[in-house]
Amino acid sequence: MSDTNLLDFAVRSSFASPVRWAVALAAVLAVARPAAAEIPKDTDGFSLVPELLGQQATGREQQQHQYLYWEIGNQTAVRMGLWKAYRKGGEQAPWRLYDLSKDIGETTDVAAQNPDVLARLKAFAAEAHRPMPHGEVYDRALVEKDRRGDRGRRRWVPPRVFLV
Repeated sequence: MSDTNLLDFAVRSSFASPVRWAVALAAVLAVARPAAAEIPKDTDGFSLVPELLGQQATGREQQQHQYLYWEIGNQTAVRMGLWKAYRKGGEQAPWRLYDLSKDIGETTDVAAQNPDVLARLKAFAAEAHRPMPHGEVYDRALVEKDRRGDRGRRRWVPPRVFLV
């Protein structure tokens, strides 16, 4: 399975391994971060410490976003609670809607039965989308080298084995 799949089972399986070390890291950060530390104003993120350590340990509830938004390549996904809208193929592609409380594997598109939910999630996607700015190329040779995958390392070539 590709690392860039925005269907929920792929997001969950990609997230499972880092969660193990994240719990330990959160414990360290909760102790190391001064209570009066300033959080930058230009961030839309929330600390995961209350989720990982619990409300009793942190003295506060976990804050929740109204929705979550992902965009990778030609895939877009929006999640609100147990609803998830997903499209693959760019802006002209049709949206699919999944009710994750009944279909965690995202196999049944329920967009036709829930047009109001889909409209709300599509509005969130439109609100969250930011056009990708074009970068400036300083050295075209380096760009092409990276595109080929040649990062200055000699590629490993398997030894030839001859059966006699």
